[in-house]
Amino acid sequence: MAVLPKSEYGMISAATVARDMLRSFLNIRFGLMVGIGGGAPSAKHDIRLGDVIVSTRGSGKGGVFQYDYGKAIQEHAFVTTGSLNQPPQLLLIALSGLEAEYELEGHQLNAHVDRALE
Repeated sequence: MAVLPKSEYGMISAATVARDMLRSFLNIRFGLMVGIGGGAPSAKHDIRLGDVIVSTRGSGKGGVFQYDYGKAIQEHAFVTTGSLNQPPQLLLIALSGLEAEYELEGHQLNAHVDRALE
């Protein structure tokens, strides 16, 4: 596991950390970008703090996009400035399995909370 240096963000910092990880650990097969976010549950999108969100590709592009942060903070629309390649096929297959399980069983949130409180 690696993190970006304090107060540093962006493509160059992320690429440097990834390069150093690959040099240190020769058997790395996949790199996953992980961030922290919050959410407000709704009937349509039941996203809550602590949920794991997995992006998927659309329009033939990868599921991770880079936006112009400067324009976002100036109350302008997000401007896409780049995107990552799509994930390896093995991870896409695993994601399909998770989606199918969710469609059949739902999130089972109440059952998990009840089990944790026992």
